[in-house]
Amino acid sequence: PVPPPRGINELPPMVPAQALTTSTPDAGTITTPSEFLKAIGRSFDTKLEVEHWDAMWRLSGHELKKKGLGDDISHLHRDRYVLWCMEKYRNGLPIESFAHEPRPKKTIRG
Repeated sequence: PVPPPRGINELPPMVPAQALTTSTPDAGTITTPSEFLKAIGRSFDTKLEVEHWDAMWRLSGHELKKKGLGDDISHLHRDRYVLWCMEKYRNGLPIESFAHEPRPKKTIRG
């Protein structure tokens, strides 16, 4: 059986953007976007220049590409990693729980 469609009144309420950016566990240690980029690793603090938090939270994949993270296929992985880390940080997780180094290249034998 197919469940009935959800009406407009049954949708979950929208969460304001201010509520998403205020409760971060590392708020005392990370005060600028460059400190955040340094904390997530992979030397993003040297690859990406963002001066204000508002500009950081408004970044999209297209804007990251324009800012010059790369033109090859691996830029997609870097862009996704930055956006993924931003979302985890916005949701209140400590950076140590999700920031990690990239996977090593696969070894092909035979």
